[in-house]
Amino acid sequence: MRAKLVDNYIEWDHLDDNIQVDILENIYANSEYLQNNWNIWTFKEYLDDALDLPKLKIEYKSVDKLFKQFKKMNWGISETQLNNLINLLNKGIELDPIMVRGNELFDGGHRLLAYKKLNKQKIPTIDIWPLLNINWKKWMGE
Repeated sequence: MRAKLVDNYIEWDHLDDNIQVDILENIYANSEYLQNNWNIWTFKEYLDDALDLPKLKIEYKSVDKLFKQFKKMNWGISETQLNNLINLLNKGIELDPIMVRGNELFDGGHRLLAYKKLNKQKIPTIDIWPLLNINWKKWMGE
């Protein structure tokens, strides 16, 4: 991550592209307005040029607390993907932050499980609530 944090907050344009795309896909999937009116990649270009996007909070959260939420969600898991992530962590490579909405797990189950299987205590998270909470139609002046 292009770490340019100020008080644990980061601006959209300082996030790595892969993190931006991961967040973008989740915002898009959770907005009927965006799905009906925007191509996802045109929307990404719009966000890349936006000056007034809210900053996103990055912090380390308890793996165990998030894992309790994960167990209730019944997400499918790819053992191959999980093992690949465990291998990266074993090589000392930190994974992209998982997404949370406030204190709730939102996306990143494979990453969370990889940290859990390696008995890690904390996992990097990024709170995307400010972007999920935007009324995109109003924000775009429509």
